[in-house]
Parts: sequence; structure tokens; C-alpha cells
Amino acid sequence: MRPLQDKCEPTPYEDVNALFLSDMGQPLSDIFDYFNPEPIGVASLAQVHIAHHRESGKTVAVKVGCTGNTLFSCANRH
Repeated sequence: MRPLQDKCEPTPYEDVNALFLSDMGQPLSDIFDYFNPEPIGVASLAQVHIAHHRESGKTVAVKVGCTGNTLFSCANRH
């Protein structure tokens, strides 16, 4: 098992957008008014982006990570 790391290369924005399109059926631009393509943090399990959720009008932290080879995402509202 590969050890966990707190400094990793971020997943490219294009791959994050493709994840949302695949999982949510919508591109990031349909879900968020603003999505910072540069993550504020990257580790072996996840990376976090700041975004502005279109529907709620709130600034959110969007966690994009992987377990094995599967990417996942969730939005935590501030």
C-alpha cells in the first residue's frame, strides 16, 4: 500500500470538470458561478477547491479526491 502523502501534484482542472460532468451530468460552470481551478490544498487522498455555488449563492469548499482509482467529490458549505 502506498503511504499517504500531504504534498502531491493536483489533478488537472480538465479532469475535475470531466468528473463533475460524469458524476453530476453537468459541467462545473453549470453548478458553480466561480470555481477556482487552483486547489487550496492537495494530498494523496483529496484536493480542495474554493467555489461559489450557483443555486445556494454560497461560497463552498469542494473536495475532490480518490479512493483507489475512483474519484469522488463533495461540497462543504461555509
